[in-house]
Amino acid sequence: MSQARPMLWDISAPVHAASPVYPGDTPYQQQWSATIGPGSAVNVSSLTLSPHIGTHADAPLHYDNHGAAIGALPLEAFIGPCRVIHAIGCGLLVEWRHIAHAMTPDLPPRVLLRTYAQAPVDHWDAGLTACAPETLERLAD
Repeated sequence: MSQARPMLWDISAPVHAASPVYPGDTPYQQQWSATIGPGSAVNVSSLTLSPHIGTHADAPLHYDNHGAAIGALPLEAFIGPCRVIHAIGCGLLVEWRHIAHAMTPDLPPRVLLRTYAQAPVDHWDAGLTACAPETLERLAD
């Protein structure tokens, strides 16, 4: 009898030349220095991009000069049971009242807020929903 394996869902958005970029940030670029063919047995390229392209977690260093860089954070913080809370149509800020219904005693240690029915993958949305500071503080608690 085999044990059921936990399901792992990759929620990463695709990263490509048309990926949305915050205005003024570095867009995705890929430059090929070698491609498979005569004279090259491999494909080799370089990438230039902002760490804010695609699905990402902001490092503490993003908000605090003394904060940890993303590579210093334990991977376990990002993998494991979570609850997805729909906060679609909340406007510019997700306030506590939008998600309070999902704060139950069995809340897992990770929470994802879904703010789009379908996230744009080819343009920046100036109406991007953010979390109100109070919401972040209460979630951290």
